[in-house]
Amino acid sequence: MSHFYKIKKHHWAEFIDSVNTVPQAKKYMEANGGHVVASVTTKLSIIPNPFLDKWKIRQAISVTKENPNLESSEIEECVWGMRTDPVSGKEITSADFGTQFHQHIEKRLNGTSTKVDVEWCKFSNATMAWFDENVSKIFETETTYGSLKLNTAGQLDCIAKVEGVLSVIDYKTRAVNPEKPKSISSKTYETDVMQLAVYADILREHWSIPVRQKINCYSIIVDTNSGSTHVKKHTKESLNKQFYRAVKTLKYYDDFYDLHPPINEVAK
Repeated sequence: MSHFYKIKKHHWAEFIDSVNTVPQAKKYMEANGGHVVASVTTKLSIIPNPFLDKWKIRQAISVTKENPNLESSEIEECVWGMRTDPVSGKEITSADFGTQFHQHIEKRLNGTSTKVDVEWCKFSNATMAWFDENVSKIFETETTYGSLKLNTAGQLDCIAKVEGVLSVIDYKTRAVNPEKPKSISSKTYETDVMQLAVYADILREHWSIPVRQKINCYSIIVDTNSGSTHVKKHTKESLNKQFYRAVKTLKYYDDFYDLHPPINEVAK
């Protein structure tokens, strides 16, 4: 699903729940004014992946056959597979599983988890152990920033000091083949690196961080079946390479959909 944000004062960004498409974003700006942007992940999702595109078509056909009464939006959510809710035991979409995990880990990091969250600990214990061992300070969790420079916005899962270095941490919940548990180490993709590289640049823009100051980036992959976890620290070379590709993609999205900032915003 596409996500859109309204850029507010001091480049903060507010998620717009009622906007899911570019035409809706344009109508929103016409009716309300302001500056609406597509999220980083929404823009990066246009990158072609022939294998994944074919797989999604097969999945969509399969879901439609099994659930002929579903709306197209519901089919799209189910394409990525269903997961088991640790609390209710019911099937939920992959997206809902990821959202609930993010909410749970945020509460654990902030010390506000409740008894119901115990059911999720199977999926967060390894992450919390990594934090205890490597993180000396947590600055922010689930913070939304906008960027006028890149004309986009995104929600940074965690900004922390890891091994003494300012870092951006992103969580991904992905299904791993039970017969190949070690394959979790291959569950980080180029778009993950591109997303983090952009987030690091947005953070640098917001916090006025000098270019010479290093910002590290980590992906934490959590298996939605077993709860096993893999932490990947991305290299500077990889981040630089994927940032260049990401910026080109962000610009292409805006050019293709003609979703540019208002003239008065560009002039600021």
